[in-house]
Amino acid sequence: MADMTDPALEIAELCEGLRGQNDKLMGDRALAAQFATAPWSVEFFEILFIVHRRMDQIVELVDGLGLNPSILAEAKAHVSTVKLAFSQDGLRNPWVHAKNSYLTPATVTPIKFLSPVLQPRYGYVRLTDAEIEELLGEVNLLIEWLSEHQLREQDFFRASIIEGLLVFRFRLERLRWLGWGYSLQALREVIAAYLALHGHVNLEAEPLTDAMLRKVAAYVGRVVKAAQFVKDTAETGQFMLQAYGAITLISQGKETIAGLLSYGGD
Repeated sequence: MADMTDPALEIAELCEGLRGQNDKLMGDRALAAQFATAPWSVEFFEILFIVHRRMDQIVELVDGLGLNPSILAEAKAHVSTVKLAFSQDGLRNPWVHAKNSYLTPATVTPIKFLSPVLQPRYGYVRLTDAEIEELLGEVNLLIEWLSEHQLREQDFFRASIIEGLLVFRFRLERLRWLGWGYSLQALREVIAAYLALHGHVNLEAEPLTDAMLRKVAAYVGRVVKAAQFVKDTAETGQFMLQAYGAITLISQGKETIAGLLSYGGD
């Protein structure tokens, strides 16, 4: 049986990993070291944004589960405390301050304990390091191919697809998260550009565009299948599965673009 994970479990494991960073480093350098980037660089801010957004989304998901109000309030308080490690206070002081004030087991463990209630609805497969590296290798090849093949018409769609793939690669490479709302969020832009381009070009007259779309569809399919969302997955997961279903039908020549935009999957 595949090892499953979910947003709460992943953020708790991230925090536990950060506790292993050097106490003597300033907070910004400890975080930068964890993600192999430079403090206060564009990539650094992108990671901060993703982590903060992940914690906001955990609160949003838990809000919809109908938990006892006191349990819900306590869960939100723990998330708010952990977020402080990724704020100015956590990053402008020695990392030991964040570890002992915001990332303690007493704060992080309750977030991990949200996993059993989130995973049945919002879970997805935890990829191994080898599987992540395989996806990264494939996306690198796809980006390289797209960069070398300029389209005769509607080339801005190609640029949009490359941009989305670059964001996907960054999030998967640095955070090692595939699931709902993070790495896959970037692929929403790829799929949107894919569907728009398919609707604007006569593929029989544009074999290069046809080849490009087939390569993109194949990779999106690989990623969606790798995630193996649970049945009642979150909104982004549903979008990905539905859009991939649309892409599959396009590649098989079974539907028009108008019908595909409302495709709902099986």
